[in-house]
Amino acid sequence: MQISKLAEEQIPQAVALWEATGLTRPWNDPCADAIRALENSTSTVLAVSEGSQVIATAMVGHDGHRGWLYYVAVDPQFQRTGLGAQVVQAASAWLAAARRAQGAADGSRGKCRGAWLLRAAGI
Repeated sequence: MQISKLAEEQIPQAVALWEATGLTRPWNDPCADAIRALENSTSTVLAVSEGSQVIATAMVGHDGHRGWLYYVAVDPQFQRTGLGAQVVQAASAWLAAARRAQGAADGSRGKCRGAWLLRAAGI
């Protein structure tokens, strides 16, 4: 199993996973959330697939100062296997890479105060 960016055609599977794990709310459109995250350079949706089935996700992004995680989900059949920790670690690594890229672009490299989050995630 490999963690990769969610493909657009996998969005319905991701939304079904989010619904199955109780992460959706009637007033919020999870499909629109996924599309927005995938279209924006400051966010993405990471997915773990087994065969053609999405079995774990994490939506990750940042606002330039703070990182965030949403829709961290693992298919109930695969819970307690470490997939949740793996996808959170991958999301943390994505944030670290985004921070490095931002720092290189704006000259703020090395000023990240959120290193504790990465250490806590084992990165």
